[in-house]
Amino acid sequence: MVVVDLDDTLYLERDYVFSGFAAVEEWATAQGIPGLGLRCAELFREGVRGSVFDQALIAVGQPVDRGVVKELVDVYRKHRPDITQLEPDAADFLERRSEDGVRLAMITGGPVESQKAKVAALQLAPRSSRLSLPEAGERISTSHTTEHSSFWNRQPV
Repeated sequence: MVVVDLDDTLYLERDYVFSGFAAVEEWATAQGIPGLGLRCAELFREGVRGSVFDQALIAVGQPVDRGVVKELVDVYRKHRPDITQLEPDAADFLERRSEDGVRLAMITGGPVESQKAKVAALQLAPRSSRLSLPEAGERISTSHTTEHSSFWNRQPV
């Protein structure tokens, strides 16, 4: 069995990020805040992390309202990702793994709903014999997996 991580291993996570900012742009425009998602993408390209929504709101002349930021995070995390392309070497590996009969397991962290949406968008579930997602709020250290035997032994998604 081969175990791989999802984000930035099988596909580029930045593709998911930009897909999320496109969903934010659609939502924000409907709320009368056009350009917000576009500014988020610009800030991300500039290397901003962790405060993208706050800085984007300020950049488009809006106050940083915690309720609005929570909505933006929800839109981002719950959007249907527009990601369909695996990294070429990952696609080749998955094809060969299928032909060779090697079992594949995927691990990933982050919000469960977001990770499930990524797996669905990339059509990865049929390719994996096991997919392990942490429960909400659970953190998994891949460098010390024996400490997390309850995680590894639970039923796959």
